[in-house]
Amino acid sequence: MNIFSKKRLLIIFGLISLAIIAFYLVRMTPWGVRAEYMIAGKNTMPVADVYTAKIAWSDDASGQYECRYRFVGKADTTAWSQWADTTQITITRLDTPMVFELENNKGETISMPIDSVPCVMMYELSALEITVLAAASAYLLFAIVVFALRKRRKYKELQTTEQSVERKPNRSQKFDRATVLFADIQGFTKIAEHMNQDQLIDELDRYFINFDEIVEKYNIEKIKTIGDAYMCAGGIPDSNSANPIEVILAAMEMMDYVKKRKQQGNGFWNIRIGVHTGPVISGMLGFKKRTFDIWGDSVNIASRMESSGEAGEINISGETYNCVKDIFECKYRGRMPVKYKGEIDMYFVTGLKPEFADPTDPVKPNAALLRRLQLLKFSDLEIYMQQNVVDKFDENTSKDFRRFLTRVELLSRSEGEKGISVIKNISVGIIYYLTSKTRQYNNYIGTVNGYLKHMHFEPDEIDEIRRMAGNCVLHKRPSNKCEEIIHDAEYECVGRKDIVTFMLQEQSEVLGRKKLRKECIKKYIKLVSETQFYTASAQQLAEVGKEDQLKMLHRILHTN
Repeated sequence: MNIFSKKRLLIIFGLISLAIIAFYLVRMTPWGVRAEYMIAGKNTMPVADVYTAKIAWSDDASGQYECRYRFVGKADTTAWSQWADTTQITITRLDTPMVFELENNKGETISMPIDSVPCVMMYELSALEITVLAAASAYLLFAIVVFALRKRRKYKELQTTEQSVERKPNRSQKFDRATVLFADIQGFTKIAEHMNQDQLIDELDRYFINFDEIVEKYNIEKIKTIGDAYMCAGGIPDSNSANPIEVILAAMEMMDYVKKRKQQGNGFWNIRIGVHTGPVISGMLGFKKRTFDIWGDSVNIASRMESSGEAGEINISGETYNCVKDIFECKYRGRMPVKYKGEIDMYFVTGLKPEFADPTDPVKPNAALLRRLQLLKFSDLEIYMQQNVVDKFDENTSKDFRRFLTRVELLSRSEGEKGISVIKNISVGIIYYLTSKTRQYNNYIGTVNGYLKHMHFEPDEIDEIRRMAGNCVLHKRPSNKCEEIIHDAEYECVGRKDIVTFMLQEQSEVLGRKKLRKECIKKYIKLVSETQFYTASAQQLAEVGKEDQLKMLHRILHTN
């Protein structure tokens, strides 16, 4: 439990502020002052800095008389005060107990001990005490407002959730090609009967945590666990053309983890894995606890693949085999009966083909296979960016973003870049655009990291991509082909015939004006003067030369 959470600190300081306010409110009352002096051990009436004595004469309680007063002590007597036409007098602080003597202009005199004077005591606050009290009051008000806003927000969220659940149908989505994996521990029920319950849960949790790490590594969506069964699917919720390959890679690592634990003497379980590729439907279910799930024949067939398999083997269907046969070595089992589905071709995956296996660990892919996966996923790039980035932009920004990435890809291919180099250039362009053009990079850090991970970039490649994007954002002179392409794609307008239309569009977005301002024209004259294209492709694609562009802009400036 975090005792220094924002909510707890807000409550603690709010209670402190409330205590400070209550202390001073009580202290400024006669009871508070009296209690203070009684605690100090004084037997006489407590004397504040200033208090008021109310005088009531016997013959006329409401009459006005000129009166004066003095204090008579044991050793000396103070001088009479000035005559005053009032029934109230203000007595200042006294250091020693005295007798209070009062005389009016009729010669009537009242004499009484100071502790019997009828008075209203007042406590004067110092400047520091006033500051403390004001700060405490302001903070208490702030805390009350914050809690009220939080309460209102939670109420609205609850209301929105209830309305969405009660009034809106659950949204479903169909995926034409997803790969479903089922993993099940063989003989779990019998083992559980003879095993300590704490040890059982700890061991099962250890296995599932490792499985979670593996499926996350390969961009696979965990669906759920049912007892000792683990279910996940590739190709959802984001489109992924390489999902059959990635699911088999994940299955191989799961199986390898179980076998190694058994060899080391730390594990005593064995698992069966079944995999099938086909269409599925996904959706959210539930009211208080909504969960993501998938349905369809593909789910049922994957479950049958698992139950029809053998311990320590990965059993895949013919549909999955057709998707991965160029990557993995598989052993044909023949056509085997599956409940409610007739006979289905089945294969055991025996491992990666030698040209795709890592020399140090044969169950993991080498660089050549990762590059192949990246090329397969390149077709999904536009869909991924549309769902995770473009849909969050306004219409003009979305169009500009697509145009910019299209220009980056066009220049990359025109410059002879191929395969992974094109993907790297687009990745640099994505980070550059979010950082420089929209200034919303912090809002998309998770999306960018997810994209780089989705594309299987190595850590050193991710560092290189971020470094090149940073150089482009800082407008440093390009030091490599990628940075040259990003620069030329950004300043494409310099060589456009319709640069005036481009200028009007930019100005109207900022100022809402349809007529060009001189400041805008001068800005583009400077831009065209200082900008040069670094790539031969950009120079060839330019519709207007720099000199002709400048002449046209100067002419517009003089006539505007």
